[in-house]
Amino acid sequence: MKLKKIIFAVILLAFNFSVLSAFEWGGLVDDNTKFTAAENPAFSQSNGIYLWLKTPVTQDGHFYVSAEELYKYKLNLTGLNKTPKSDFINILDVDLLKLNGFWEAFKGEMNLNAGRYFFSDNTGAVFSQVSDGIGLSYANNFIGFSLYGGYTGLLNSLNVSMTEKNPDANNKQIYNLCAAFVPVSVKFSLLDFGGFSASVEGDYFISMNEKIKNRAYASLNVAGPISTIGMVNLNFAAGTYEFKELMLFSNVDVNFFAGNLFLIGFGGEYGSGTKAEKKLAAFSPVTSRTIYSGLRPVKYDYIAPRLSGTFVMNNLYAKLTEKTVIVPDDETKLFGIDSVLDIKYNIFSDLQVGANGTLYFDFGDKKYNNISFSINAALEF
Repeated sequence: MKLKKIIFAVILLAFNFSVLSAFEWGGLVDDNTKFTAAENPAFSQSNGIYLWLKTPVTQDGHFYVSAEELYKYKLNLTGLNKTPKSDFINILDVDLLKLNGFWEAFKGEMNLNAGRYFFSDNTGAVFSQVSDGIGLSYANNFIGFSLYGGYTGLLNSLNVSMTEKNPDANNKQIYNLCAAFVPVSVKFSLLDFGGFSASVEGDYFISMNEKIKNRAYASLNVAGPISTIGMVNLNFAAGTYEFKELMLFSNVDVNFFAGNLFLIGFGGEYGSGTKAEKKLAAFSPVTSRTIYSGLRPVKYDYIAPRLSGTFVMNNLYAKLTEKTVIVPDDETKLFGIDSVLDIKYNIFSDLQVGANGTLYFDFGDKKYNNISFSINAALEF
């Protein structure tokens, strides 16, 4: 306890002594090891340490400051069956530095977030990452409304994955600046109509670099229970580059409870492909996301149905997901099939171990087939 007070003494003195008793801090260390068997076998090792703190800045506790910083490294080895190549990357980042607060207003609650924190769009498929910005939201029992404005140009690209790369980056280790966008978001929600919720959102990403196009998205989300036996979540998004090309995305997830230990899921997603004659573009989000575990990019319209089973008992979590990627081109054909098994087990309340395995088979080009296996452990303190 004395060590904690010494480390953070300077920080604590910046706050009113009446709230010091509510000051919290902690950390986590993790270890991740992964091996991939493919045409180009690879091995990766990563370790990290994360430190966080949280303290109120008002006596009623309605406003507080939270922060998290991290250091981690990644060692990547490729070409293990030929001439091995290694890549060692150091990463230092502050991925959370946020002022958050709320107050009652108009028979509801106003909420303010300011600083660097995680922000996601309506669907989670367009923009889902840390960003520097300010968000203001209001909600009561029936409606919700939110505004957000931010900036991505000061983020560390080594710790945030975006589809656009910064063309002016110097590619130094530890900290590389991301491509600079100014995201502006407006969302309106109906929180309760027959047990369901629905929200519509508009997002505009203004590029600060003339080499990168502006883009805009409009999205719809509907979610709610299926009686007492399950849940459903529907997403649809339409996007555009400079309001000249249109790109489409939709996603559905339906989950059913199977007793107290199992959850069975059905779903799928659709993404548009490039069709110049129809002014359609391949769906491209701002935050990078993977459709499947394969390496061959999908450049056409695709449909990806999936089936999943989740098992949770005491300290054990296991999920198996089966996904097939279908390209409905001139002749509908299978693109690839993907199997993912994820297991986590809490040995103690502060120690978790896990394993992940993927099996991908590519129907078009066998050189993209791969099997990967990873193990990880995380210890909180």
